[in-house]
Amino acid sequence: MSQTDITVYVSKGCTYCEQVITYLEERGASHTIKNVSLDDAAFKEWKTINPMGTPLTVKGEQQVLGFNKDKLDALL
Repeated sequence: MSQTDITVYVSKGCTYCEQVITYLEERGASHTIKNVSLDDAAFKEWKTINPMGTPLTVKGEQQVLGFNKDKLDALL
């Protein structure tokens, strides 16, 4: 399974963010990680999408907030 259009917005010290990244890696899903705590451009981008929290996993128009295996599987 290889997806290159998945972006994961994470923040510093977020254990759910780490779980999402690990889960995507276990599934073999290619993804881009953007840390909203450390990267101003990533923060501004994230704020325009869904500033409800992190992790926020985005693929096209689909969004998964938090660590939810069922929703992540549907996204993949």
